[in-house]
Amino acid sequence: MEKKGLILVVIILFGLSLGPVIRFIGGGEEIELPDENGEEPVDQQVFESVFESEISSLDPYVYFEAVGEDNDVTAMRERIEAAVSEDINYSITSPNPTRGGWDYSGVVEVQNSSQAGEVGFKLWFHLSRHYQDVSTYREGEVTLPSNITGTTEDDEEITIHTGNQSISTQTMYSQHLNQSIEIDCPQMIADLDNQLTHAPARCRQDRDFPRYGVTDEHFEEKGRTIKKNHTLEIISTQQYAAQYSYQDQNLSEEQKENIKNLSAMQVDIDNETKTISVMAMDESNFNETIDYMRDKEFLELNVEKTVEVDMPDQVTLEGEEYTIVDPELDTGFTTVPFEHTEEEVPMEVSYKILYDEIFDLTSE
Repeated sequence: MEKKGLILVVIILFGLSLGPVIRFIGGGEEIELPDENGEEPVDQQVFESVFESEISSLDPYVYFEAVGEDNDVTAMRERIEAAVSEDINYSITSPNPTRGGWDYSGVVEVQNSSQAGEVGFKLWFHLSRHYQDVSTYREGEVTLPSNITGTTEDDEEITIHTGNQSISTQTMYSQHLNQSIEIDCPQMIADLDNQLTHAPARCRQDRDFPRYGVTDEHFEEKGRTIKKNHTLEIISTQQYAAQYSYQDQNLSEEQKENIKNLSAMQVDIDNETKTISVMAMDESNFNETIDYMRDKEFLELNVEKTVEVDMPDQVTLEGEEYTIVDPELDTGFTTVPFEHTEEEVPMEVSYKILYDEIFDLTSE
């Protein structure tokens, strides 16, 4: 009985060990063995690519996103309707709570790229007065170049063959069909033969969007600049600046060090042009530095100050009256001589106007 029991144990152990061998050898499901480190074998590479391509299609919508302090869809609807014409269809998704506010998003239907440019701008312009992180954009497609370069997660530079696939991309609201743009695709996937197998759900136009998304091309096409002379009240002095020349004098290292240690906020010495530039925020520190320069008999080239001025709330330009609604345009800046003591200053202001809105200004 002991022998039979022993034989039975051996058979059971042999059968248990033989099972996996039989399944492996005998045509069952194929088993994918791990590599030497116990990791699954890698058959793809993830990379980011930035490349240039032309827009091949655009859908008939302008999308918007914004962050508000309150969950108030009614207020959002009123602000959209104040920004766009009455006959435009739009929809708003239910706001999602986010840290410190509510995420709003929605879509406005447009007929063409020209209308998209106006809708996108006015949405961004007017919603920015009430919401944070406002953006407006369109969705479209581009056809990939035959080859693109990319950077893998291991910072390796690779060249990928795309097969000229079409991919979805997010573009600026003011873009047109066949316009060439630079695109950033953050997570593209290629096989080990460097053939593209997958593009992310959303690539984006790769650029730092300017103020209200107004590009130079967009402004040149639809905008205009009007200049007007004003006499404006000075609110405060922002900084003081001066420039001196030490001409044929040779400054020793000790003299240079003394100058750099003056009480002004910033002192730069240019050895090639033999000039000393001074900048200060405090008038007493600036005066102390200027006194030192004059004591050394350096040639005084320029001494001035930058002042902040109170801009008008309304302005008449070429017979039309405009209201300045952007709070960032409440004040402007200009440079006057250091000796200027009057409470007002004459200045010329260049107003940038797009779709009957003043969205930027330059004071000179």
